[in-house]
Amino acid sequence: MEWQDIVIGGAQWVLFMSLFPSVFSEDKPAFSTSLLTFTTLSAMAVTFVTLEFWNSAVGTAAGATTWGVLAYQVYAKKRPNSTTQ
Repeated sequence: MEWQDIVIGGAQWVLFMSLFPSVFSEDKPAFSTSLLTFTTLSAMAVTFVTLEFWNSAVGTAAGATTWGVLAYQVYAKKRPNSTTQ
């Protein structure tokens, strides 16, 4: 394992865990921020796979997934509820 994979992967895991309060809170980042971050991190995860930086790839994919969850939460909250008509 390359030292760069350890450093990048470690940072990605810390950033992933730092999102938990946002996932479980009523306060959410903007939809555009969440979607753009999800997209960018997904591209980075694929890039890390091609470099065989497995720790970085999995940590970044976990962060991307969490940003995707946040984007979905914001989207679902703003979507009109069809059952309340």
